[in-house]
Amino acid sequence: MVAGDILVYVFAGEDSAAKTLRLNQLKETFLPSDTREFNLDVFYGNDMDLRSLQERILSIPVSASRRMIVLKNAGALSSAAKKFISAYAPAANKSILLVVDFERFDPKDPFQSSLCRAGRLIRFGETPHADVFVLAGQLRSGRAADALRGLHSLMESGEKPERILGGLRYSCAKWEKGRSAAAFKEILRCDLQIKTGRLKPLFALERLIAALARQARAVGSG
Repeated sequence: MVAGDILVYVFAGEDSAAKTLRLNQLKETFLPSDTREFNLDVFYGNDMDLRSLQERILSIPVSASRRMIVLKNAGALSSAAKKFISAYAPAANKSILLVVDFERFDPKDPFQSSLCRAGRLIRFGETPHADVFVLAGQLRSGRAADALRGLHSLMESGEKPERILGGLRYSCAKWEKGRSAAAFKEILRCDLQIKTGRLKPLFALERLIAALARQARAVGSG
C-alpha cells in the first residue's frame, strides 16, 4: 500500500512534536496551501459532535482532490462515534484523508484494531532500545563513522527500522530547538522513504545518519 492509497492514518503515542511534524507533512502532501483552511477539519474526542463529523465526511473538497479530517484524543470518543468511524473506515471516501490520534496504542482495543486494519498505524514516543541512545549521542557530536557502525550493529541484532527511528525521534526532541526541528525533518524524510518503498531500510537509515552527522558538524563549525 503506497502513501497515496492510504485513506486512514492511526497516530498512537505521546510524542506530540513528532505527531505534529508528521501531520504537517501529510497536509503539505495532500492539501494545496491556498485552499488548505477550507479542506481541513479538526475534532476532539471529548467534545465531538457526531453529526458534524458525518457532515464533514460528506463535504466535497474545495478546489482540491482531498479533504483532511483529524480526530484528536480519539480514545474519548463516544461509543456511537466509534461505531460510526469503525464502519466508515474500511470503505472510506476516497476524497477524505482521516487521521485518528490516540495517546496510547492498545492492540486489544477493538476500535483501534479496526482502524489499523483499514489504514496505517504510526506509533510515536515508544521507549527506544538502549543502544539507540548511544547512536543518537554519536550523531549529536557528528561522529558519523561510529554512528554507522552502531546502526549496522543494531540492524544485525534484529532491531526494527521503525524502532531505530522512534529512538532517534525521542532523543532528538531533547536537542536544542532549531537543531531538533532540522533533525526531525530528516527523520520524517527517512521514514517516508522506507514506508513507501522508495529506498531499502538500511540505505535510507545510512543516508539519515550521514545527514544528521553533517548537521552536527555544521553546528560545530558555526
